[in-house]
Amino acid sequence: MFEHIKNIIINIFNYLSAQVNDIVGQSFLSKIIAIVIIASAGYLLFKFIKTSVKIFLYLFIALAIIGAGLFLYKTYF
Repeated sequence: MFEHIKNIIINIFNYLSAQVNDIVGQSFLSKIIAIVIIASAGYLLFKFIKTSVKIFLYLFIALAIIGAGLFLYKTYF
């Protein structure tokens, strides 16, 4: 069960990193900023997971944080 959830999370982060490349392009600084946003959301996700029931709630929160970060980045930079 946990292995399956871990694979889902890895696939989501792989997808998001591809989206980051599409949005911010090849600039080194912009990639660092986007990686920091994603890493902080991932840290929050793994910090708060205590039971399998909470996994999907915190996964949703982490994806919302990532989405908001990418939206703000795309809008203002």
